[in-house]
Amino acid sequence: MSHGPEPQSVDDERERRRARRHRAAGAMFAVGIVLLFVASWAFPEGLIHVARASAGEYAIPMSTRGWVTAIFGPIALVASGVLLFGGFWIRQRNKEAVSHEDRALDEAWGDETFTDYNPQDYR
Repeated sequence: MSHGPEPQSVDDERERRRARRHRAAGAMFAVGIVLLFVASWAFPEGLIHVARASAGEYAIPMSTRGWVTAIFGPIALVASGVLLFGGFWIRQRNKEAVSHEDRALDEAWGDETFTDYNPQDYR
């Protein structure tokens, strides 16, 4: 009589959730990049429209495009930052678990990326 899920099924479910969070974070990161490109166009143009509309006696009334870029530019900039940082943070927190092979390689070679080259070791 078992009183809970088998260990293998728990590990499989945990791995599926980790992979799903990893994919969702990747999508957040991709949307953040696209919004950053949109903001790089909309934010400066919105500032130009606001500056022209507030130029005192030489003011030019805001057009629809001016209103859209003045409102959407800062929103896109902030949203892109939130999505980029959030997506990166979630992806970093949901990395693949360290396998037995990774541990064995770290034990054999150390966990440094590169080892120092010493030509005397090969003589």
